[in-house]
Amino acid sequence: AATGFAFIGFLTFFINILMTGRLSALFLPFFVQKVLKQFRRLEILGPIPSENQLIVFQSRSWWDAVLLFGHLPRLKVVVPGKPFKQFPWMSGLIQSFWQVPPAPESRASLQKLFEKAKKLQEEKASLCLFFHGEQIDKEVLETYRNIFGRLGYELVFAHGTK
Repeated sequence: AATGFAFIGFLTFFINILMTGRLSALFLPFFVQKVLKQFRRLEILGPIPSENQLIVFQSRSWWDAVLLFGHLPRLKVVVPGKPFKQFPWMSGLIQSFWQVPPAPESRASLQKLFEKAKKLQEEKASLCLFFHGEQIDKEVLETYRNIFGRLGYELVFAHGTK
């Protein structure tokens, strides 16, 4: 009986983590508003960006990216970085975070990125290009400016205080 309860508990915990990741568009804004704001705050300097602006945000902490959901509940965070080559299923686990290559090299990857951005634009989601703990490379920024500029997004640099 103890083994059965342990197995069901583990299975329930795993399914709960999976569902929270898949429903992150609903869970993260709620979690920030109700729980995380009690311990940590992020104030955005300047006006809150609109839907047709691509927010460029650089921080050393992932908490700051999560805290943006308190200001923009329909946010999709675009993270330039190395895709999970060994675990490709990880990139779709958390729906509100979208991992893209640091610099799209091929025309096919540019087209795929453009189509995904167009789909997000139809959902009227706010987009944030999040650079974790690194300086923003001008070439990479210009590449994303061209991709998202064709969809009518303008780049806005966000700065926050904790």
